[in-house]
Amino acid sequence: MTMPLDADLARIIPLLPLQDVPTLTPENVRESMRALAASRANVPLPEPGSVEDATVPGPAGPIPVRIYRTTRKPAPPWKYITVGA
Repeated sequence: MTMPLDADLARIIPLLPLQDVPTLTPENVRESMRALAASRANVPLPEPGSVEDATVPGPAGPIPVRIYRTTRKPAPPWKYITVGA
Protein backbone atom coordinates (compact mmCIF):
# COMPACT_ATOMS: atom_id res chain seq x y z
CA MET A 1 0.00 0.00 0.00
CA THR A 2 1.36 3.42 -0.88
CA MET A 3 0.45 6.76 0.61
CA PRO A 4 0.73 10.15 -1.06
CA LEU A 5 3.63 12.30 0.07
CA ASP A 6 2.72 14.97 2.62
CA ALA A 7 2.21 18.29 0.79
CA ASP A 8 4.59 20.23 3.08
CA LEU A 9 7.30 17.61 2.63
CA ALA A 10 6.77 17.54 -1.13
CA ARG A 11 7.50 21.29 -1.27
CA ILE A 12 10.73 20.91 0.73
CA ILE A 13 12.29 17.95 -1.11
CA PRO A 14 13.14 19.91 -4.30
CA LEU A 15 15.01 22.44 -2.14
CA LEU A 16 17.34 19.81 -0.72
CA PRO A 17 20.76 19.63 -2.33
CA LEU A 18 21.40 16.23 -3.90
CA GLN A 19 24.88 14.96 -3.12
CA ASP A 20 26.85 11.82 -3.79
CA VAL A 21 26.85 10.08 -0.40
CA PRO A 22 30.30 8.41 -0.70
CA THR A 23 31.91 11.83 -1.23
CA LEU A 24 30.22 13.60 1.68
CA THR A 25 32.33 15.11 4.43
CA PRO A 26 31.13 16.64 7.70
CA GLU A 27 32.23 20.05 6.42
CA ASN A 28 30.24 20.00 3.17
CA VAL A 29 27.16 18.58 4.92
CA ARG A 30 27.34 21.41 7.48
CA GLU A 31 27.68 23.97 4.69
CA SER A 32 24.69 22.47 2.85
CA MET A 33 22.58 22.67 6.01
CA ARG A 34 23.67 26.29 6.58
CA ALA A 35 22.70 27.15 3.00
CA LEU A 36 19.32 25.45 3.39
CA ALA A 37 18.65 27.31 6.64
CA ALA A 38 19.70 30.62 5.06
CA SER A 39 17.37 30.03 2.10
CA ARG A 40 14.45 29.73 4.54
CA ALA A 41 15.38 32.74 6.70
CA ASN A 42 12.56 34.91 5.30
CA VAL A 43 9.87 32.22 5.33
CA PRO A 44 7.32 33.18 8.00
CA LEU A 45 6.72 30.69 10.76
CA PRO A 46 3.18 29.36 11.13
CA GLU A 47 1.05 30.84 13.89
CA PRO A 48 0.44 28.37 16.71
CA GLY A 49 -3.15 27.46 17.48
CA SER A 50 -2.49 27.87 21.19
CA VAL A 51 0.38 28.44 23.61
CA GLU A 52 0.30 27.08 27.15
CA ASP A 53 2.81 27.57 29.96
CA ALA A 54 3.06 24.55 32.25
CA THR A 55 5.50 22.63 34.42
CA VAL A 56 6.71 19.06 34.30
CA PRO A 57 8.27 17.15 37.19
CA GLY A 58 12.06 17.16 37.25
CA PRO A 59 14.66 15.56 39.52
CA ALA A 60 15.22 18.88 41.36
CA GLY A 61 11.65 20.15 41.18
CA PRO A 62 9.24 21.42 38.53
CA ILE A 63 10.65 22.44 35.13
CA PRO A 64 8.82 25.21 33.26
CA VAL A 65 7.77 24.31 29.71
CA ARG A 66 5.85 26.06 26.96
CA ILE A 67 3.50 23.91 24.86
CA TYR A 68 2.70 25.02 21.31
CA ARG A 69 -0.25 23.40 19.56
CA THR A 70 -1.10 23.72 15.90
CA THR A 71 -4.46 24.43 14.36
CA ARG A 72 -3.81 21.86 11.64
CA LYS A 73 -5.45 18.48 11.77
CA PRO A 74 -3.31 15.55 12.93
CA ALA A 75 -1.13 13.91 10.30
CA PRO A 76 0.21 10.38 10.21
CA PRO A 77 3.59 9.91 11.90
CA TRP A 78 6.72 10.13 9.81
CA LYS A 79 9.22 7.40 10.45
CA TYR A 80 12.84 7.89 9.42
CA ILE A 81 15.22 4.97 9.70
CA THR A 82 18.88 5.08 8.83
CA VAL A 83 21.19 2.12 8.80
CA GLY A 84 24.93 2.38 8.97
CA ALA A 85 27.65 4.25 10.74
